[in-house]
Amino acid sequence: MHTMMNKKKKLLVISHIEAIRVLISEILISTEEYEIITAEDETKGTDLTTRETPDLIILDIMTPRIEDYQITWMLHSADKWNIPIIMLSTSGLSRYSGEESGIEDAEGRLKPLFDPMALIERVNALLYRKYSNFEVNPLLRFSGNIDIGRELMARSEHYAKFAIGYAELDDLKAYNEHYNTTKGDRIIIRTRRIISNAVKQFGTRYDVIRHLSGNDFVFITTPKKIEPICQHIINTFDQEIPAYYDEESRTKGYITHKNDHSGRKKKFPLLTFSIAVITNLKREFTDFGEIGEIASEIKKYLRTLPGSNYIIDRRVNRRV
Repeated sequence: MHTMMNKKKKLLVISHIEAIRVLISEILISTEEYEIITAEDETKGTDLTTRETPDLIILDIMTPRIEDYQITWMLHSADKWNIPIIMLSTSGLSRYSGEESGIEDAEGRLKPLFDPMALIERVNALLYRKYSNFEVNPLLRFSGNIDIGRELMARSEHYAKFAIGYAELDDLKAYNEHYNTTKGDRIIIRTRRIISNAVKQFGTRYDVIRHLSGNDFVFITTPKKIEPICQHIINTFDQEIPAYYDEESRTKGYITHKNDHSGRKKKFPLLTFSIAVITNLKREFTDFGEIGEIASEIKKYLRTLPGSNYIIDRRVNRRV
C-alpha cells in the first residue's frame, strides 16, 4: 500500500518539447516532495508507465505520434492502477482520474506561460484525493513502532529531546459538504504550507513535517521550538481561513449544514485548527504507540474547545 509520507511520489512527464519537460520538472522538484521521470515520446512514456507505475502522469497530448488509441490506453491504465493524469494541450489543462467518469476542464487552466502554483496545486490535490481514499487510521499509522521510531531515530544525533505535534483540521467534512471537495483540497494544501512555513521559520533544519491523510498532519521538532511554531500556525490559520468562505458565511461566522445523525440543520463555525503536542522533556517513552494514545486523548479534549488551540502535554506521568 502506498502512503503519502514514506517516500517521494513519482511523477511522469511526457512531452516532445524539452523546455516543457525541464520547466515542469524544475517547478515540481522545487517542492522537495516529488521524484520526476520524463519521456519525450509515446513509446518511452508507455514503457515507463508500465515499468515504473508512477503516482501521477503529466501528458502533453500535442506530442507528435501520440494517437487516440495511445491516449485511450493510458486512460485504461489509469483505471487499472489508479493513476491520475493531467493532460496538457494548447487550450490549457485537463485532468483525468481513475475515480472520475471522464476528462473535464480543471480550474486554474495552464496557459503557454502558466502559473507554477496552479500546476503544483493541481498535482497536490489529485494526489491527496488519490491517497486519502485508503481507509486507515492516520494517527495509528504514524504512531506505529516502526514509523515513529524511524523518524525519531533519524533525528537522535541532532536532538535527544523531541516534541511531536499532531494537528487536525476541525469539521472539514462539513465544509466539503457545504462547498465542495475541491475547495477543501485548497484548504488542505494551504494548511500544509502554513505548517511548513512555521517550522522553517521557527524550527530547526532537522525537523520533519508529514501530511498523514485527509485533515491530519504531524510535525517533529524540539521542545524549545514547539511553542512558537504552534502559535504561528494557529495565528496564520485563523487569519487566512475566512477567505475560503463566501461573504455571508464570513459575516455570520458559521455555515449551516445538516447533521449526519439527526438530519436537522446544525451551525458549524469557520474552520479551526487543533494541535496536540507530546514531548519527552519530562519523561521517556519505551512504547512509541503510547505517544499516539496520549495524542488521541488530547485531541478529544481539544474538540470540546471553541476556536483554534494547541495543548502541550507537560505531565510527568500519563495520568495524574
